[in-house]
Amino acid sequence: MIYMIRHGETEWNKEGRHQGLTDITLNSMGVRQALQAGEALKDIHFDYIFTSPLLRSYQTLRYVLSKRGIHDRPAKIISDARIVEFFYGDDLEGKVNPPEVLIDFYGGRKERDYKNAEAKESVEARAKNFFDEILKLPHENILVITHGGFLRVATWVLTGKPADRDYSKVKRIRNCEIIIYDPKTKTLSER
Repeated sequence: MIYMIRHGETEWNKEGRHQGLTDITLNSMGVRQALQAGEALKDIHFDYIFTSPLLRSYQTLRYVLSKRGIHDRPAKIISDARIVEFFYGDDLEGKVNPPEVLIDFYGGRKERDYKNAEAKESVEARAKNFFDEILKLPHENILVITHGGFLRVATWVLTGKPADRDYSKVKRIRNCEIIIYDPKTKTLSER
């Protein structure tokens, strides 16, 4: 199984700002969320753990692991730049944006051009490359700690849904929500 967690809450999440590649730390709620996720996962052994190198993901990992005994550490913990968040560009990153802008951004960018924003095809390629690689690893369980925008794309990469690649249709993943991918059935579920 592949367990995926969106990082814990940051002040920018609380304010509705898009963080993208801006390196923001967890706030006190984010720490509590990460500890709760750790509690929910404490009895699952992970053969590998992958984390985005951005601080909010790494901090989430640290708090998730704090709930484990010293003898239940994964074989490998890997920081992987392929699972960083979208770069939202000059128009969106660090700003509070209305829902219709986000629907356009994730849905195909038909209404406007987003200055310097990473193309969704770039994020799709990163996600596909990442999951193609980790699914070949000998494992029972893998944990991936990453970001909300990346997880929207991961949904398509792993399940082929939504077929039109309109990520605005993908359910928003809450901070520290645990999503489980079963490679045998190619389905996602929540924990």
